[in-house]
Amino acid sequence: MKINSIFISELFIFVKVLHISDLEIAFREQTLLRKGELRLNKAELIVLAGKNGAGKSTFLKMICGLMPLQKGSVKLIGTELHSDSPIHELVSFMPSMPPQQCYLTVDELVKTSHVQGNAIFGKRGVATDKYLQKVGMISFAQRVFNSLSDGEKQKVMIARALAQETPIILLDEPLAFLDYPSKIELLDVLKQVSINEQKLIIYSSHDLEISMKQSDGMILLDGGLLKLLHSEMLKESNPSHLFQ
Repeated sequence: MKINSIFISELFIFVKVLHISDLEIAFREQTLLRKGELRLNKAELIVLAGKNGAGKSTFLKMICGLMPLQKGSVKLIGTELHSDSPIHELVSFMPSMPPQQCYLTVDELVKTSHVQGNAIFGKRGVATDKYLQKVGMISFAQRVFNSLSDGEKQKVMIARALAQETPIILLDEPLAFLDYPSKIELLDVLKQVSINEQKLIIYSSHDLEISMKQSDGMILLDGGLLKLLHSEMLKESNPSHLFQ
């Protein structure tokens, strides 16, 4: 069943973009999350934070269908995860590591969907130039991806996720490999995309001092609990005091 884009836009008005209920995550006999509850709407830039091993990458992969739900419910714009509806029109995902030994040009790579297992995320690349321009990589469009530096590869992968034009965008450690000015510029781009294009963008990061200033809220994974901190709370919080 194909999801009509007009229908998705209308759903935006009435339904939370992301609704998580009773989500539980366990890994190697360790409980990472117990009965997680979360509701997020469009036009928000949310940072996902937690200590190493807290389950950030697992959390992102579960809410986009890359990993099976162990327990609980995830709804993307009212669509139950793992239902018959094609979630690839609803969510795009950027993994923490770029593809290895990729000899496509930057333009070709951004135009492709991300494929892993049976999951295909996003539409086949539209607005390629638009998002390469936003991340400062338009002049690299005809360069072979494998010839780029780690920071340049990261920017291309971010452009690739944005170019899928889905209402939900999940980014796993997008600030990795970037210098400080590039991190600030990227977060500004993500913030503008979330507002101007009415996207829900969730990204994991260890750069909490920067992220707390730029984001609308924070999902905190800590000690098996999921907490949502809004922007007002972030302004009053010290990054070193967030975790138990």
